[in-house]
Amino acid sequence: MATDTITQELLDKAPPEIRELAEALRKLVREVAPEAPERGVKGWRLIAFERNGIVCGIQPQKSWVNLIFMRGVELPDPQGVLEGEGKATRAVKVKQLQDITDAVKALVQDAFKLGGEKAK
Repeated sequence: MATDTITQELLDKAPPEIRELAEALRKLVREVAPEAPERGVKGWRLIAFERNGIVCGIQPQKSWVNLIFMRGVELPDPQGVLEGEGKATRAVKVKQLQDITDAVKALVQDAFKLGGEKAK
C-alpha cells in the first residue's frame, strides 16, 4: 500500500523507536483489515484507517504511539488496555513492541466489525 504525503511526514518526524512502533501498528491493522484505506489526517496528526468512516488511527507522540479507536467506548476490553474518558474514543498507549498484544489485536478486530465514524 502506498503511503500518502501526510502519513509519510508523520512517520519522518517521529524518532526511530516511535516510527518502529507506528509501523508495527500499521502492519497489525493491515493484517486485520487489509482492504481498509489508510490516510493521514494532518490536523489530528493521525494515520487513519477507514471502514464507513474512521475506525482507528495511529498517532505518534514523543515517547509513545496512541492507537485510537473512534468508537472505543463500544469495544469490549476485558484486559483493561483502553484509556480515555471522552464520549466515544478510547486509546491504547504503546510504549514498546511488547505492548502490541493479542488483546490489542482483538480490539482492532472488534473495531472493524463495528465500523467507523465520519470525521467531523
